[in-house]
Amino acid sequence: MTFKAVFDAGKSYEEVYENEEDLIRGLENFYALNKDGEYPFDVQVYNEKGTDISESQFITEIINNILGEY
Repeated sequence: MTFKAVFDAGKSYEEVYENEEDLIRGLENFYALNKDGEYPFDVQVYNEKGTDISESQFITEIINNILGEY
């Protein structure tokens, strides 16, 4: 399953991830670069059908796990 993440860190950009592990690494990298900012997880995540899954339990759990590591 592929995912598209649209990150906003002052200037929006997109990344496409081929699987869940790549998505997690991408979110971890984005957080690490932006954790001291006002919105460290300003990201929209879409599944391969183009559905916004940013507020899904799946993404929420990934983000909570990342936040627990820092």
